[in-house]
Amino acid sequence: MTNKQNRILIAAGGTGGHFYPAMVLAKELAGRNVKVLFAVKINDSTRARLKTDNFEFREIPCAPFFGQSPVKIIFGLAANFRGVCRAMSVLRDFKPGCVASFGAYVSVPVVLAAFLMRIPVVLHEQNIVPGWANRFSAFFAKKVAVSFLGSEKYFHGKAYIAGNLVRSEIFSADRQKALMTLGLRGDRKTVLVFGGSAGAKSINSCMGNALGGLSSLRDSVQFIHITGSAAESEMLRPQYVESGFHAVVLDYCNEMENCYACSDLAVCRSGATTVSELIVTKTPAILIPFPYAINDHQKKNADILENMGSAVTILESKMAAELVLRLKEIVSSDEMLAGMRRSYDKFPVSLKDAPAKLADTVLSFANEHEES
Repeated sequence: MTNKQNRILIAAGGTGGHFYPAMVLAKELAGRNVKVLFAVKINDSTRARLKTDNFEFREIPCAPFFGQSPVKIIFGLAANFRGVCRAMSVLRDFKPGCVASFGAYVSVPVVLAAFLMRIPVVLHEQNIVPGWANRFSAFFAKKVAVSFLGSEKYFHGKAYIAGNLVRSEIFSADRQKALMTLGLRGDRKTVLVFGGSAGAKSINSCMGNALGGLSSLRDSVQFIHITGSAAESEMLRPQYVESGFHAVVLDYCNEMENCYACSDLAVCRSGATTVSELIVTKTPAILIPFPYAINDHQKKNADILENMGSAVTILESKMAAELVLRLKEIVSSDEMLAGMRRSYDKFPVSLKDAPAKLADTVLSFANEHEES
């Protein structure tokens, strides 16, 4: 007889904000000798990462249907119906004790299939304002783990605050080793510029244009700039050289822990994973929310840090006018930087405990399902 308690299916994928926390949970469960299977959408970009980390996965048909035109809604419903059928087949074969779902389109058919098969579902919501997939899925879930105070109101009394799940490497990076690894100087403040896992052309362009206005910082500040693509890096490297700044310009970075460990200030988007990593590393930040995020959730994520005093927010529409002024103001003041770092102590949840806390919740429902 299959031990359902030791088998958990995770529905995740799509963007890094949904996928990276799911990977943290998967590794926590694997460390407890629990067998994990991922459900992802067809041709999901996360498949290569899952293969690299030796996690099995199954592909599930799915499509958005919230906020779509009537024709797209019909096609979306048809795709998700096929997804429910496929997910039921996967669940029947794998026999998990619980499904952990992290949002994204694939979560809808998987959660519906689990509900129909009486398999308990636990959701995790990364942003302060949940997406439509998790709002819908919450009706069929036993419990919803939220990352921020204020998200509970969306989840019908099922929510508890667990915090977002951050990779363990982020907690343990050493500044001196990171400086050496990246080829940075120890006698200068470091500004980290990035736009999330896919980069941000608008931030890249604005930063390149801002360098002339930052010339007074040339001998005291250096940069790590993660552009998101080789073409963007080729454009920016000469701009840093011509401006006289020491800078490490990277297309991508798979070791963000080193970047955070080196950094005195970050200029970045405010996706859920980024905000959580800033909290863990206590990195002061200038946040530039992605203006087209669903439900404007990046702006609301940014508000959390700004209200604590850990960050300032610049709207993308005002970035060109304000970035130089705010960057110079903050990075030139040791007192301001120290105060922003201290303000992270106000965050009410220990993110170091979040993976274990969510794993405990998922396994407790798996145990109940095994006994029923």
